[in-house]
Amino acid sequence: PDADLDRAMVDLAKLDAGSAQTLVRQVDKDKLAVALKGASQTMRDFFLAQMSTRAAKMMQDDMQALGPMRLKDVDEAQGILVNLAK
Repeated sequence: PDADLDRAMVDLAKLDAGSAQTLVRQVDKDKLAVALKGASQTMRDFFLAQMSTRAAKMMQDDMQALGPMRLKDVDEAQGILVNLAK
């Protein structure tokens, strides 16, 4: 895994709620599902907490439906998330 990307993802968890909610709204939902599926449980919980209960449930369903992910796809999706946050 890309250590810089991992650190950047951890930094996303330090966003204030308003910034995190804006990021969740801006990012493509499919990419967010891939990024979160490959993220730690802590990261998943952080981002899911920024969504409405219904949206979080749909995101969890989407992540489950994805099945196994290629690391390259996860890194790409997480990179998009990190770049949007900058």
